[in-house]
Amino acid sequence: MSHGMTPLQVTFHLDRGAGTCYDPYNPIHLDGLLHWLLLPLQRTERVLQRDAPPEEIRLPLLDVTVRGVQIWRASALFIPEDDAEKPTDVRFFRKKFDTAHISAARGNVNLASGTVRDYNLAIPVRHLSRLVAYTYGNRHRLEQLLKRLPSIGGKRHRGLGRVESVSVIEIDEERSLTWRGVAMRWLPGPNGLLRLVRPRPPYWNITGRVRCCEVGDPV
Repeated sequence: MSHGMTPLQVTFHLDRGAGTCYDPYNPIHLDGLLHWLLLPLQRTERVLQRDAPPEEIRLPLLDVTVRGVQIWRASALFIPEDDAEKPTDVRFFRKKFDTAHISAARGNVNLASGTVRDYNLAIPVRHLSRLVAYTYGNRHRLEQLLKRLPSIGGKRHRGLGRVESVSVIEIDEERSLTWRGVAMRWLPGPNGLLRLVRPRPPYWNITGRVRCCEVGDPV
């Protein structure tokens, strides 16, 4: 066992009343949150393009090589079973054409249809009290970093997904990659009808994408 590294469970305690915009079919991964927190401290480039190779950011986690691809031992965020049936509502947010780009428009601008239209965007909001993730890393360092995380999920600037506190505890078994026969994160797999995704943060970047199984797939 690496010095200072242990199997961990991370629990994010959320503002249930405010609600959280969280999509379990496109789940947030714990290493992605840590990457976002450490990026301002370690990066040298101020702006990264989506198709440009990103800088490597050191995380306080163990990594592992799966099918020749190096990934972090960090799971996706999961909704606990006792929170799965919590109520969900739908909120509408007005999407408007960015007038800063009006000079690029040609002819009459039609706000009723097309790429410049104004419309209402429906967002499901889950009234969760917790999200849970698993990892293999340095507990003390994770506690230091994650207590700086203000919110999780979409529409954070609208007050959604507010994190009230974070608890990090040691557990007896390693659950960051697989548990009970299912994938706990995107794992590189054989070519086929699998998700094409970058297997380590930043996940929005398209360089180094490989075929990965879905979270929850049997492995």
